Amino acid sequence: MKKHRIAILLHEKDNELTLSRSLVKDYSRYWQEDGHEVIYIFGTKQFIPADILLVHVDLTIVPDEYLEFAKQYPVALNAGIKDIRKSVVCDLNLEKNDIWSGPVIVKSDFNCAGIPERRRFQAPWWMRKRAMGFLNSLSLKTLKIPKTSDDYQVYDNLAQVPAMLFRRPDLVVQKFLPEMDNGLYCVRTMIFIGNRIIGSRLKSRQPVVKGDATVEIEHGIEVHPDMLQLQHEMGFDYGKFDYVEIDGKAHLLDVNKTIGISSKLENDPAIIQSRRYRAEGLYSFFSD
Repeated sequence: MKKHRIAILLHEKDNELTLSRSLVKDYSRYWQEDGHEVIYIFGTKQFIPADILLVHVDLTIVPDEYLEFAKQYPVALNAGIKDIRKSVVCDLNLEKNDIWSGPVIVKSDFNCAGIPERRRFQAPWWMRKRAMGFLNSLSLKTLKIPKTSDDYQVYDNLAQVPAMLFRRPDLVVQKFLPEMDNGLYCVRTMIFIGNRIIGSRLKSRQPVVKGDATVEIEHGIEVHPDMLQLQHEMGFDYGKFDYVEIDGKAHLLDVNKTIGISSKLENDPAIIQSRRYRAEGLYSFFSD
């Protein structure tokens, strides 16, 4: 195989510390072991030639200048992924007057509860609403962002959700459709680079299933075909989809294009092995 230069495009306010928390850092090590050169580009001020570029801007809505910058490269992965808000990508979203009698969950509309925005914007993100271009003018007193996914709330029905929550653009109200197994809440994950796809099922005692709260993992599960179709339709080359499967139907909960690392799962041999397998998925994008 010809040796290539692989470029990773990150936000201008990222650094080696934020990079170390990302799964792409592990993938980069595998690519380097295979003889490829990996370079990191922080921001869009300097163009550095490369054979392939991965857009790895850890914001829910990627600024246009990063997507424009990516067009300079012969191959640019995730260069068409701009907006991954839950209100945009999920099919479980509800409005106040919708007809739904089951339980609901209130979440941050932003990826990872808006933590990436708070880290990169020293001021709260809602104070930058004009620059970000997607918020309506609202009183700052009513805007409170959940600090983590632990702050997500489950209600028995829509009527119990405070009316003000429906007026907040930083939140989304969704149907709560838990996938259960022996009393544990389950979330299925699909992690992929190109044609290398791995499916897993995480189990937790908590309604919001995440890595740190996982008590059991099923590795190598078959990915629901609807998720594979969504990956194609949404134009994802690299990322992670979280979903549940209810009565044979898959429901997307969240998507992520800048996957982080869970410290609790770091020493799982099956996970380490799957990372090496997925890393080679990048090579399917090489033209020679």
